[in-house]
Amino acid sequence: MELTLDTGSLRSLDTANPLRLCADGSCVSVRMPGEIDLRNVTGIWENLLRILHFGARILIIDMSATTSCDMAGARMLVRAHERARAHKADLRLVTTDAGLKYVLGMTGTGLHIGIYPDLAAAHAAAPPEAGVSPWPG
Repeated sequence: MELTLDTGSLRSLDTANPLRLCADGSCVSVRMPGEIDLRNVTGIWENLLRILHFGARILIIDMSATTSCDMAGARMLVRAHERARAHKADLRLVTTDAGLKYVLGMTGTGLHIGIYPDLAAAHAAAPPEAGVSPWPG
C-alpha cells in the first residue's frame, strides 16, 4: 500500500522522522513535533485524517518528544480519537507527560485512548480483534 501525504503539511511534523509505517501496513506511527499549538495543529490534523482514510487499523501518535501542547492540540487529539473511532481504528498515544494525561482525563478522552510510555509498548499492545470495537458501547 502507498500513502501520499501533503509535503506542505508535513513541515508541521518532525521532518527528521515524520511517519513510520509498521511492517503489516495496518499500523501507522506518527511522531509529533516538540510543540503542538495553533500554529501547526491544522497541518497535523490534516495528516492524521489522511492516515485514517488510508485505512490504518492502529494509529500511534508519538508525543514522546512533545514538550508543549496547548488547548488547540488537546482538542485535536480529542477529534483524532473521535475520527479513529468512526473509522473503527485503534488510537494509541505515546507520552509520559503528566499534564497531557491530566487534560485527556478531564475531557474523558483519556479513558478510551490507550496511553503508553514508549513506542515499543504501543506497538506490542494487542491489536483490536477484527470486527470488534476497542471501545465500550
